[in-house]
Amino acid sequence: HHAFPVPPNPADVLTGEVVASRVVPYELPSNGASAQMVLIDWKNTSNRAIAAAWAEITPFDENGKKLEGGSSEQCVFSYEDNDMKKIEPGETYVEPKGLGFILFPMIYGEAKRVEVRMVRFEAD
Repeated sequence: HHAFPVPPNPADVLTGEVVASRVVPYELPSNGASAQMVLIDWKNTSNRAIAAAWAEITPFDENGKKLEGGSSEQCVFSYEDNDMKKIEPGETYVEPKGLGFILFPMIYGEAKRVEVRMVRFEAD
């Protein structure tokens, strides 16, 4: 028998899954330019409250070509930032309009859709 390292207790591991992601038009407050915003709804699938979440965001154009301007690890939720509550086990966070990740179509081209993968979570 091989001795395997003991994995962390699964009960303590923070997990979550993307429920929905959408790309909506967004006007930059600074100059009124037309940009786009990625709004991400996700569900806490672990048994502890989640205080912060990071996601990988990959935009694609209408032909399915991957665009620059996404993020490999973007903080998409922090309860402290917007005076929110932590996301409790089983709860779904629905991202309010205006709080999402900004895409710049004038630089990278217009995104028709995004792929979002939750990367990591923090409890406090």
